[in-house]
Amino acid sequence: EFAGRISNETLTGSGHERFDTIQIRTQDELEDLGNAFNQMSENLKKSFGTLEENVSARTEDLARLANELRTIAEVNRELAAIRDQSTLLNVSASLIRERLGYYHVGIFLVDEKDEYAILRGASSASAEQMLAQNYKLRVGETGLVGNVTLTGQAYIAQDVDLDVVHFENPFLPETRSEIALPLRSYNVTIGALDIQAKTSGAFGERDIQTLQVLADQLAAAIENAQLVRRLEETLKELSKTNQERTRQVWRSTTNNQMASAYEYDGLQVRPIPQDLAPDLAARLESGRPVVAIMNSKNTLLVPLTILGQVIGMIGLEQDGMEKSWSEEQIAIAQAAA
Repeated sequence: EFAGRISNETLTGSGHERFDTIQIRTQDELEDLGNAFNQMSENLKKSFGTLEENVSARTEDLARLANELRTIAEVNRELAAIRDQSTLLNVSASLIRERLGYYHVGIFLVDEKDEYAILRGASSASAEQMLAQNYKLRVGETGLVGNVTLTGQAYIAQDVDLDVVHFENPFLPETRSEIALPLRSYNVTIGALDIQAKTSGAFGERDIQTLQVLADQLAAAIENAQLVRRLEETLKELSKTNQERTRQVWRSTTNNQMASAYEYDGLQVRPIPQDLAPDLAARLESGRPVVAIMNSKNTLLVPLTILGQVIGMIGLEQDGMEKSWSEEQIAIAQAAA
């Protein structure tokens, strides 16, 4: 027995744990022990509450990370099938904004003189207006994009009202935080991926890692689209050169001959004048067969082509105008040509 009063008071923590406090008024070692027990209970209560908050925050972070990684994979699959650069940039901006729920996404590419980062793809309420006005920011001077395209390093503005680098864009008045990531190709910064949110502190250091993966994939897709465009332009120029050279060679060949047209009339082959009407010659330049009435006969004209250049034609005549050319006959004539 001891002089004093002991009472139990049930306290419930956030995780439904039971903590009891002991009130002892003995003014001796027993009271000290009770106070120590109460202090330990209070510490446990706080620890369980903090642990639950940490688990909830960690779960939320993991869910957000999983969503970002899933979005990166989906965007990468979409980009793999696109070869046109303009389509690629606008589709990329739309996918990133829609899947991750941001206020604005813009993709900037640096011009040939490295003076301006020009908006080439965007997704937001003001995207079309910004693209129509050829919106651009000076490299190294204006805003996060200007900073990133100069340094090649990602930059976060947790609160745009307090950030000295942030540039206030009149088209995007609701921006509260922003992240810009470099688009790099062979260690050269070719542009920037700009993402803006309506809440302060929307981006953290982890976002730099995950979103930079997305930016790197986007840069690779842009590089592929540019390579495809340059290849197509080179092939087009090469084809044009080959056609012109082919035209010159055949013109020289025909000019050096006594006759450049021959006819077989069922008995013999003999040279004939080259008297094809200009309108028929123009129609044959398309490379497709032409059916026409010539000398009161139903005539099939099939172009002879080399490297896409028409260098002549074969003319076949039906006996009488009442007969028509079937698809099979035209196909055989084309194969012969």
